[in-house]
Amino acid sequence: MKIIGSMKLTPFQLVALVLSNRILINFGFTPTALLPPANQDAWIVDLLTGVYIAILYIPPLFLANKFRNIFITDYYRIILGKWVGKILAVFISLYLLWWTFIFSTILLDFIKSSSLVMTPQSVLLVVLMLCTIFAAFKGFNVITKAAEIIIFYMLAIIIAFTLLGINKMDFSVFSPVLKDSNFLTINKSALFYGAGRFSDGVFFLVAFAFLDKKYSVNKTFFSFLIPATLIYILITLSTQSVLGIELTKHFNFPYFEFIKQINVFEIFQRIEYLNMTAWVAGFLFKLSAFTLIPALILKEVLGMKSEKPVVIGYALVVLIGLLISPYTYNVVYRNEIFTHVFYYISFFTFVVPFFVMLIYFMRRRKVDAEITLLRERLFPPDGQVLPENTAS
Repeated sequence: MKIIGSMKLTPFQLVALVLSNRILINFGFTPTALLPPANQDAWIVDLLTGVYIAILYIPPLFLANKFRNIFITDYYRIILGKWVGKILAVFISLYLLWWTFIFSTILLDFIKSSSLVMTPQSVLLVVLMLCTIFAAFKGFNVITKAAEIIIFYMLAIIIAFTLLGINKMDFSVFSPVLKDSNFLTINKSALFYGAGRFSDGVFFLVAFAFLDKKYSVNKTFFSFLIPATLIYILITLSTQSVLGIELTKHFNFPYFEFIKQINVFEIFQRIEYLNMTAWVAGFLFKLSAFTLIPALILKEVLGMKSEKPVVIGYALVVLIGLLISPYTYNVVYRNEIFTHVFYYISFFTFVVPFFVMLIYFMRRRKVDAEITLLRERLFPPDGQVLPENTAS
């Protein structure tokens, strides 16, 4: 794939894209409040999660730096060989599509439990997929421009709700610090459950190819990671300090319940709908991004001219899966998947990039030569166009 000027992203666009995706998870679930030790030290798990992500992301960041503006399907093909590279790219595409399925279920749950209780689930699903297809058709550049707006709205909502709810917060629930937790439990949760549930990791790695070459990959990554970690801590502290340590564990959407405790005069008694707007709009945006990126990957694998047929096909696969899968309706199935989800995430986010990096060092001289030829074909000097088989 040739990443032309109109497709390239600024650091803020990429950070806004992934940061808005990550905030949505804590917007709804406040996951570290449920993870061991699941007590007043949950915010420490949030903090250490950021540290472990930075460590585990060394291989993906190496690949992102080494293969600037080269799409993942191209350098996987060169490093791993044509067929192995294509097969792995297909699996990555399906993995990202699987998250579209998961996120659709989460959004459906939220809509059904918070507002459109009587609306048939099938109707909601059809509308959801139509919105996803429409947004994905607009392209990656339009999606990232939308992210620039959505992230400001989300941050404004979080900061405003924190300030408005501060009079209801009881910070005494967070003491004594580390008395009821042990070092091993906190670090295990941060590593295996926190960093291991960084579901946007592969998305971030693929999207790095669109970052304009004049910007730093590492600075962009940490420009996302640091505020994401701080926001996670803020949401956890806000929710637990108002709802309490134990009560937080019993809500499906604890942050939404925290917001419902806020009454600012009579006119703002239903202020939680501001959060609902951000959550639904953000998730629709997330679904479109997580449908478009795997469609782009499969388009490159199959050598298609457009990703739009793949977008439609993937959206139909997700829709049919949601209509017939017991996961959509059965809480037991969902809990079972989320119990082991960090294995899937860790495999694609950390294990696969580490494996690819090792193979690269084993075949470094040959790979570098082929990458140079590929760059000359994709980005020829003085507007020259080189033949397609130059880099084959």
